[in-house]
Amino acid sequence: MIIDELLAQWNMNKIQPSNLSDATKEKYMKYGEVILRYFKGMDTEDIKPSFYQEQFNVLAQGAGKDYVQRVDSIVKRMIAFAQADGLSVRDFTVGFEIFSKRPKKLREDKYLHSVEDYELVLKECKSKFVNYDSSVRAYYIYLLFQTGLRPSELLGQRWKDINLVSGTLTTRDRVDTNKIVRCPPKNHSSIRTIPLNTETIEVFKELKEKQKKMLKEHNMLNPEGLVFLHWSCKKLLPHHATLNQFLRSILDELYISPRISLYGARHTRISVLIANGVELDVIAKYVGHTSTEQIIKTYGGLLKEKEIEGFEQIKGI
Repeated sequence: MIIDELLAQWNMNKIQPSNLSDATKEKYMKYGEVILRYFKGMDTEDIKPSFYQEQFNVLAQGAGKDYVQRVDSIVKRMIAFAQADGLSVRDFTVGFEIFSKRPKKLREDKYLHSVEDYELVLKECKSKFVNYDSSVRAYYIYLLFQTGLRPSELLGQRWKDINLVSGTLTTRDRVDTNKIVRCPPKNHSSIRTIPLNTETIEVFKELKEKQKKMLKEHNMLNPEGLVFLHWSCKKLLPHHATLNQFLRSILDELYISPRISLYGARHTRISVLIANGVELDVIAKYVGHTSTEQIIKTYGGLLKEKEIEGFEQIKGI
């Protein structure tokens, strides 16, 4: 069986009809393109384990271990799909090992390491609110750190879902930060209402007033009531790349490392909540997870202040 055909059948029967978001389906398409880059037009019977290993060694020269592992897992699932259908497809992935030249990104590189750094970033963002006439990015980054929402969830926020009286925000779906298109929530738990602190409420109020003036000055409409709609954005909402660039420029200005991505703001917020003693089951509900397991595994970063506090406790024992 030609691998192109196997990939197409697997995608048509297993991915496209699924409840996965459009963004996730597109990721699978990208992984498929990678597979075809190395095996296009080949009969699965002609792909020997040694050749498979050789091709993936080439891929691993410029990709991280996690990425290579994802592509390999898709090939394995394609083979299992064919075998379940009674097709004679030999598992040529047997014995495969990953020899990536690019080190895996450590958990410590995904969030800010101290409350002090966290507060410095918030302060720097606020100092740039005066530039709203030319960009909405400072407000977006500030609110990303303060809410712990996924970047796509925050970008998709509408004013009707933010109650500035009760101090709550409801997230129902999201906007793909690359394509700038609305898509369904990541999962059922992603639909949630979260509390906002007093400072965040005031920032939302300020942003709302500034947006009203901006819309009037530029003779614009905002029928969906998008919180981050701005005249300067090509597709009315800021793009992932420009937001990431803005965040990293702030980190560089403040000499803060690691140079986290947008998702690192969510990671940092969760770490701050953990450090402040918020119960894990409450945090799980706050960030849209079904259990505390992923909170512990993914976000349980130790902030510097808590490390120092813990070491002082140990000294006294």
